Amino acid sequence: MPEVNSPSLSAAILAGGKSRRMGQSKALLEIDGIPVIDRVAQILRQITSELLIIVSPGASPVGLHLSGAKIVTDQAPNRGPLMAIFTALRATSASHCLVLACDLPLITVPILAEMIRVVDTYDAVVPITDNGYEPLCAVYTQSCLPVIKSRIERNQLSVHQLFTDLRIHAFTEWREVDPTGNAFLNMNTPTDYEIAKQLLTRQSDVAT
Repeated sequence: MPEVNSPSLSAAILAGGKSRRMGQSKALLEIDGIPVIDRVAQILRQITSELLIIVSPGASPVGLHLSGAKIVTDQAPNRGPLMAIFTALRATSASHCLVLACDLPLITVPILAEMIRVVDTYDAVVPITDNGYEPLCAVYTQSCLPVIKSRIERNQLSVHQLFTDLRIHAFTEWREVDPTGNAFLNMNTPTDYEIAKQLLTRQSDVAT
């Protein structure tokens, strides 16, 4: 695995979603007694020492104060993930920011490390699956900032439309590491939550 722990890389966990379909905070849902956000943080800490947690204005920080992580308030509430990505890039001096939703408990270090390795001359590296782009599991560079700022000022808040203005690497190499695509399972609903728990249990059983 390439060495990716570098001052030029930060990681941001997006924990400001409303969780309407889940009915409760996804970040604090537990799997085997560990909050999902802690699982994600443990993975990211194997890649970089600079960890940000992006939260909505007025959000309760209870349970989100991970050791060594910096809590950053989203600069504009209710404007979607594009604003959260903008906030993350503004909050770090690193040249690259790995942005990850808090509800991806099955993501792996090898996939993230490979994304960082191939970023090269691109503005962003974004996995693409059978469901399309995964913009909340992606590497963004500081070159994205002026483009995102311009789109926000014009109230063009679609992350997918943002990609038409950037040099994007559509990351398909993940299939070599995880042919199932389970790594990109988002826990949006209680059913997703149950599936994630089952899959992680199976992984633990195999490991032992």
